[in-house]
Amino acid sequence: MTIEAGIFAHLIGNAGVRALVATRIYPLLVPQDVELPAIAYQRISGPRDHAHDGPSGLALARVQLTFVATSYDGAKSLAEAARAAMDGFSGVMGEMTVGACLLSNEMDQWAVAHEAPVVRHDYLIWYQE
Repeated sequence: MTIEAGIFAHLIGNAGVRALVATRIYPLLVPQDVELPAIAYQRISGPRDHAHDGPSGLALARVQLTFVATSYDGAKSLAEAARAAMDGFSGVMGEMTVGACLLSNEMDQWAVAHEAPVVRHDYLIWYQE
């Protein structure tokens, strides 16, 4: 399993997130023709840790979650539900063992393709491969 698959499983398994988006969680971008609100996830970077004898099995993923909704309040509410599920999490995410999941950045934008407000979160996720 990849960390991306773990994030998908973690978000879809969270009752607060699922209540807002059902199964509308997509890799890379939210398709233009889907009902909103919805979430997209993508890895921004992913360095691996190494020791003197090679890879340690520990990895750090910078992952961006994009929350698109029909209103600014809707995008903020969805982002808050996801933050409650993700920020500070440690444990099993899908099948991945996560040591720490930390919100590192938050921004508000506009999705031209959807003509809708967007909130983006960047998370740093330390996990065992």
